[in-house]
Amino acid sequence: MGWLLMIIKALGVIMAVVGVLFSAIPEKLIKFIPLFKVTKRIRIVGIVRLGIAVIFLLAASGSRWPIVIAVLGIITLISGVLALTLKVKHIKTFIDWIEARNEMFVRIMGGVVVLIGLLIIFAA
Repeated sequence: MGWLLMIIKALGVIMAVVGVLFSAIPEKLIKFIPLFKVTKRIRIVGIVRLGIAVIFLLAASGSRWPIVIAVLGIITLISGVLALTLKVKHIKTFIDWIEARNEMFVRIMGGVVVLIGLLIIFAA
């Protein structure tokens, strides 16, 4: 159980770092978003999310805040299932919408990602 919690904390650190980067330099990182418009990458992201969801759900009972980790696991599971079942056209439309947002929106979303990453670290 301990190693699963370490993986979860590592994921929280990665999220926090990515969030800081998106808040600090959104104009550079927004250029990477189109990489996720490729069908194969969308499906890979879905599979990775399913794996992360399983880790969260398995480790929830041994965490500091099990309900928080379980809820995040369920949200991640739902997002993974959606990434695998939604039509690629709809996912690409959503990615286009994100790309069209201004830098302030990206900075705010980066801040939200930082907060979620810190919550994961603390809750695990």
